[in-house]
Amino acid sequence: MRPPWIAAAMVRDCIVASHEGRAGQLSERKLARLFNLFNETHDVHGDDIQSLLTPILYEQFPYQQSQYEEIVRSIALFEDAYDGSREWPWDEILGAPLADILTMSFIIHTVVMQSSGRFELRPEFEEVVDVLGYSQSLPIMVAGLTRTLEEMRVAATSVSPGEVAHRRFSYNPLIRTPLVDVGSGVFSPVPSLIYGAVSPSVLYHRGRDAWGDEFTRDLGNRVQQYVGKQIELLSPHFTIVGEVTYEKGQLSADWFLASDDLLVIVECKASRATLGTQLGTAALDAQFKRDIGKAKQQIERSAAMIAARHPEFSQLGNPRQMIGLIITAEPFYIVGNDHTRELAEGTPTLLGSLRDIEHLATLTGPEAGQQLQEIVEDPAKRTWPLGNSLDVPPNREARNPILESVWERSPLAVPVARRLAESRSGEKD
Repeated sequence: MRPPWIAAAMVRDCIVASHEGRAGQLSERKLARLFNLFNETHDVHGDDIQSLLTPILYEQFPYQQSQYEEIVRSIALFEDAYDGSREWPWDEILGAPLADILTMSFIIHTVVMQSSGRFELRPEFEEVVDVLGYSQSLPIMVAGLTRTLEEMRVAATSVSPGEVAHRRFSYNPLIRTPLVDVGSGVFSPVPSLIYGAVSPSVLYHRGRDAWGDEFTRDLGNRVQQYVGKQIELLSPHFTIVGEVTYEKGQLSADWFLASDDLLVIVECKASRATLGTQLGTAALDAQFKRDIGKAKQQIERSAAMIAARHPEFSQLGNPRQMIGLIITAEPFYIVGNDHTRELAEGTPTLLGSLRDIEHLATLTGPEAGQQLQEIVEDPAKRTWPLGNSLDVPPNREARNPILESVWERSPLAVPVARRLAESRSGEKD
């Protein structure tokens, strides 16, 4: 299988640089040659580990995430109800509620894969769409995921890559609109991006564009409460305590997991890496200080209050060991020694994302506590992202109960084959 990130980059560059006068036939041999040429390029885009590796991590890792987890998390995070959060009318900007958007993304992907990359509803697909009740909403969703060649070209050049060496990692409009209208039909050059278009990282930008700062502020509360739901799965081994108010209205870290020998201090951030951060430039250092560094300070303040036996924190006892845990909405791939050293100082602190806390929650409370302790005691593992450090079973063996409950509420929980059989049986009656 050819790397999808290479295909996506080549499609973007072809759209930007090509025109009808340069049309030609693409053979399998020519395609293989293009992939080889891409792999042979060695633009010097950095002079240290951070600037060399960070762009590559952000280029490749998103394609290796679980598509199931990503799209189910979209519903759990953006559509489920949380105290203090408002309900957002996703159907107004996407054409349907998120649970239906999830189902339609499967339909679109299946159609594309069965039609050599073209989105074309054949009669057998039309029957499925009709039975599921998406005859009106599916075209709206498809239109929202589609751009013409000219629209793609404008979108691709709307964000400057900065240095020439970073062009390979520059913004790709296929991430948000994975379908391309070439005039003679609608195609999906990289079908896996159909699922990516309904992932939390893309829906965040759609929500921000539609509802502005009010949406992003609300997301902070949603992330905090979603993490709370996940860590509740680690009780009763851990006692879960929420945010503590102390000294003239100051707020502690977001969550505490207390056991007989361990206290885990959790700070949540609805943060995601900016394009500059993804390139490993000075923007990464600035965002680390602004977001991750601020979360680390919050953890240290809470740890100091607990160590000083401040009365407002008395319910947390006098733990023998404290570990910090920073959970961000999207993964941060931190490889700089300065950053990992800062996290290790004081209260040893691990950095993870919502996906990592979902994986941690598939363990029992004692298992989770033991693994966190082993990670912070390992000089190498404590510098890794939490997800890389955890020893959890594969998803096929250990399912997260919260994600599973969301899936069971989705229209796809009832097999399409059964729905078709029931529909056909009803027609005969």
